[in-house]
Formats: sequence, C-alpha cells, structure tokens
Amino acid sequence: MTPISRMFAFLGLVLCIFISPVQTVFASPEPEIVIVPVRIANSDWNVHVQLFKPEGTGPFPLLVFSHGRAAKSEDRANLKYPVLRGHVDFWLRQGFAVLAPFRPGYGETGGTDIETGGIHISQNGECTGNPTYNQAAERAADTIAATVRWAQKQPWVKADTIVLAGQSVGGMATVAAGARNLRSVIGYINLGLT
Repeated sequence: MTPISRMFAFLGLVLCIFISPVQTVFASPEPEIVIVPVRIANSDWNVHVQLFKPEGTGPFPLLVFSHGRAAKSEDRANLKYPVLRGHVDFWLRQGFAVLAPFRPGYGETGGTDIETGGIHISQNGECTGNPTYNQAAERAADTIAATVRWAQKQPWVKADTIVLAGQSVGGMATVAAGARNLRSVIGYINLGLT
C-alpha cells in the first residue's frame, strides 16, 4: 500500500469513527502512570505519562495525546488530566491504547516551564514579549517523540499503528512531532484551540 493510499484509508477510518453512533455507555479505567525519560534543552526529565489500555493483552494500536497550555503557572502545576476522559473513552472503544504525557512544567512531571514561547501574560491579560513558538513546539515535540520511542518497545503496542493527537499547544506540538516523520506514526490530529 502506498503512503497516499494508507493516508486515505486512515482518514476514511477516522471519518467512520466520528460519524458512527455511540452504542453503549463506557467508563474509562483509572490510568496507570508510567515514567518516560526525556532529554530536552540539555536537561533530563522523568516525564509522568497516563496510560489507558483496552481490555485484553494486545497488541493495541496507540494514540499519544498532548495537552494544551494553561496561561498561569499554578494551573500548569495543578494539571490532573492531560487528556479528557471523553477522548479516552472514545479511543478505547476503537481498540486503541492511550498515552497522555504531562510535559515538563505540568502536573506530576513538574519542574520549570520550558515551553514559554517567549510571551508573558500580565495580570490584566495583556500578552507581551517576543514569541518563539518554534522553540516551544520543538520542546513539546521532544516529549511526544520520546513517548513514541518508549511505546514502540512495549509488547502491548501494535508498533506499526501509532496516531498522535493534541489540542491547542499540544496540537501545535503534534504537528511539530509529525514533521519529524517518526517511525510507525501513521497520522496526526491537531484539535486546535479549545
């Protein structure tokens, strides 16, 4: 199958998934937490990643989901769910496992904010600074790429069927990671701003 025909087949699958009616009520399980080592900007990080798996032993196709960015450092530090449970439920129903990393500076991973993008938001909501969105996207994409490499080594992952998805800054990072042509990634979804 050519890359173009694979892309159209994947897009057809996604279209069918989104227009098919929900047939049963589904509640996602509590996530397992795994630690993925990541090197970003000459620093080593132990990134905490929420893992959700469908029933069974696999191997499963995989979705790597990237969260957005909160404006306030307290909100970034207090992030509890890097992926909404509705997204998890949807992908589990399709037979996918889901990995959702807390990028450095967020939630359980913690640490300093390395994705500032060169802008600052004042108390009254004014945006100032010199934007460096490329740097922010590449640093966030480093976490995605490391998560994909870690996943490819897991026996429960169908290593030739990995999809990347993200919202807001996570969507921008997903596009940046997609541009790296990571092995086994068959598509990526940018959910845009929320």
